[in-house]
Amino acid sequence: MKKNGMITTYRWQPEVATSLIYWSITFGIFFLSIITLLEEVRLNLLSVLILLVFIFLLWLGLQRYFFFTEEYLVAKACLVRNTRKFHLEELDKIALGACGLTITYQTIEYQFLMTAKTREALLAELVANKYFKGDIVSIKKSVG
Repeated sequence: MKKNGMITTYRWQPEVATSLIYWSITFGIFFLSIITLLEEVRLNLLSVLILLVFIFLLWLGLQRYFFFTEEYLVAKACLVRNTRKFHLEELDKIALGACGLTITYQTIEYQFLMTAKTREALLAELVANKYFKGDIVSIKKSVG
């Protein structure tokens, strides 16, 4: 929950298609900035502006994270309207996948991509929370 007075956050990304499109556009803008910089010998305003757009999109893309309050798991997103608050007592199921997890909340499924280390730390705090009553299901990959 809190360590040394600070809230612990767990970074996530949206499902694969959305993440792939977002990060492709973001790094495409970065490469466009590098190309415009290399077109001229001196530093030009266009390449600096494009680089600033890239830095903004990079910062915006890293603003997705989970954190716990007393009774809620909050999935903070880039836009405030996309931030989700999951009441821990009402979480039906958490399914663990190879690249993240799926939260079933009030019969709606939400998918989040996470690293294995981040996912395990989130689950450890979730299981330790007294309000969590849902099921955690591990999805194994089948061979063949």
